[in-house]
Amino acid sequence: MKCQDCDISSKLSRLLERLIPRMSFKELCKATDYFSTDNVLGIGTTGIMYKAKVPNNCFLAVKRLYGADEYKREFLLETMILGRHRHRNIAPLVGFCIEKRERILVYKYMSNGRLSDWFHSDEGDQKIKLEWPERIHIALGIARASLFITMKLFLIDGHGVKGSVEKDVYDFGIILFELITGKRLSSTTDSSDSVNGQLMNYISNNLFTDPADFYDTIDESIIGKGFDDKILGLLKVACDCVKGSLKQRPKMVDMHKTIRAMWEGYKPWFDSERLKLSLGCSDHITCISEIECIC
Repeated sequence: MKCQDCDISSKLSRLLERLIPRMSFKELCKATDYFSTDNVLGIGTTGIMYKAKVPNNCFLAVKRLYGADEYKREFLLETMILGRHRHRNIAPLVGFCIEKRERILVYKYMSNGRLSDWFHSDEGDQKIKLEWPERIHIALGIARASLFITMKLFLIDGHGVKGSVEKDVYDFGIILFELITGKRLSSTTDSSDSVNGQLMNYISNNLFTDPADFYDTIDESIIGKGFDDKILGLLKVACDCVKGSLKQRPKMVDMHKTIRAMWEGYKPWFDSERLKLSLGCSDHITCISEIECIC
């Protein structure tokens, strides 16, 4: 059985090498200081992301999956999609590693950092605060990227990975809550923080049905600036995304349309040097069909 697994891994590696470069486990260990906790960028449901330093002082983001057997299908689909296609809202996949039971994906390192870093980060002595139009712009970019991946899954797999699309919708809802509250939320959120604890209890137990129940958790820096109705509108979308029943969660295409409509009114306002993004196609996107470029 072990020999058979090795043979399958070898064939899979040769297939994927046609799309993106293969990297050795040894060089990735060296680049991440043997996957040191000091280099952890984030912890997700399928793996841990590390910051890696390679020759010429370049950096990469290395995602080490938890279990080769449990996530082998996701690994294959993600590699096939991101190895063949580029999207402006998704970090480019630049390499992979398959050795024994290791499954690792290597991405371009995004120097802007994590979303949570922007909520209360420092720029010299001045605090950086994301305004509401910037946050809705980020939400649109993530919705655009999620829709892109969802469509590619259906094109490649016929129906997508069972449950993965609904899980992506749930994760998107969590990100919307982060944008609205200005707090980092996850299953490991500190329950000793009463506000975070209440919010995560809702998300876990689905106790509330009215988005207005969350008013006290909204980031104070965006309240009272003429956006309150829009904020509650996005809260409703977030609440729908985390519903307990998979069938009750909205489709990604519908969420994209809703958030895109919210964004339309802010186009003339938006002029942030920190987060300015072109609304047209970037040069690195191959627009071979309407699906390739969801604007």
